[in-house]
Amino acid sequence: MIILGDPQNAQGFPDARNLCITTNSELTQYLVQDFVSRFPSFRSQPALEAMTWLEAESHLSDGDMKTSWTETMTASGCEAKMHWAHLGEPFAVEVTPKDCATGIHDMYSVFLEARSASISLNGESLSGNVCERVFFGREMSTAFLAVSETWVLPSAT
Repeated sequence: MIILGDPQNAQGFPDARNLCITTNSELTQYLVQDFVSRFPSFRSQPALEAMTWLEAESHLSDGDMKTSWTETMTASGCEAKMHWAHLGEPFAVEVTPKDCATGIHDMYSVFLEARSASISLNGESLSGNVCERVFFGREMSTAFLAVSETWVLPSAT
């Protein structure tokens, strides 16, 4: 779980709300380096390099994937929670490198749009609002769950 609650602040937790809680640091470092750092929302954010890495002590997934879903992770001195509600119908997408967030992969996924969402850190809600945008050729909220993703480097032809 990556939270950049203060994305312009090049400090980690607890001085800033920038942290990663993980059960597999090696895999997460690969994902941050080769994927997350290329996503427009994370690209060039000082907090991404400065975030504190914490080893997860516990993880809980809760919800029905029809109306709401919550992911909670705890680490030493920290409880982080992400909640998605008012979920829409799942839909599949296939994205080429031209439109993919990394700019180099084919991406296949199933998304569930959330009409509302929240993030909290040690019980304190982070600021921010779900808003509308054009996403995969349709207007939808900026909050969603990606319940299945496959990222593939296309072969050179």
